[in-house]
Formats: sequence, C-alpha cells, structure tokens
Amino acid sequence: MALLLIQRTLGREHPDALTSFASTYGSLGQLKEAAKLHEGVLEASQRILGMGHPNILMSMNNLASNLGQLKEAAKLHDNILEVRQRTLRMEHPDALSSMNNLAETYQSLGQMKEAAEPGGNADNIGNGVSKYID
Repeated sequence: MALLLIQRTLGREHPDALTSFASTYGSLGQLKEAAKLHEGVLEASQRILGMGHPNILMSMNNLASNLGQLKEAAKLHDNILEVRQRTLRMEHPDALSSMNNLAETYQSLGQMKEAAEPGGNADNIGNGVSKYID
C-alpha cells in the first residue's frame, strides 16, 4: 500500500519511488530486480542531479549492496570510498559507512587482509574516530 502511495505521489520514474521499490525487492531477496531498479535510480539521478551530487554516491551504494556480485560490489564500494575520502573528513559518518561497506564486502569475498584495512586508511582514521568511542 505504501509503495502505491509513493508511486502515485511521486510518479513511477521518480528516484525516491524507484529506490522504495528496489529496497522492497532487496528485502525479499530478489537481488536482480533490486539491482535493475537501483541502476535506474543511478541513471536518473546522474541525469537530473549531475555526477557531483551526494545522492549519486548513495545510489551507487544501494546498487553495490544489491548486486549479488561481490567483486563488482567491491569495485563500486571502493569507488564510493575514494570519492568520500576526497570530499569529506575521514571521520565523517558517510566516509566511515563507506569504509565499513567495503570491509564487509571484502570479508564476504574471504579477503581478510583487505577487510581489515579497507581503502588502506584504517590507521589514518583511528585518532579521529576514537573521540566517538567510549
């Protein structure tokens, strides 16, 4: 019911509507359908917002999380992390989230060394992050 309301309110092609549909498919384990919709969101967002907009990175993250292809997901997460490291402080929540997503993907691939230091910056953020941890 909520998805129908979103579709009626925003339109079927609106990125928020597509993201809602894609998230539902992902939650149901239908990763191919979710990835296809997330690709649509990414394309629409790039066209509407331009490549520099933060929502583009969120769309890339959503796609990577629903690809079902870990090697491709790792590449996307790595690209997202690179951009966030260039544009945000290392201790920014979005940069840390990207680092975590990349580490989890490496862990799923069995690449424990890479998972321990995603982006090669684990030592660099320790001091900045420690102020948030008891």
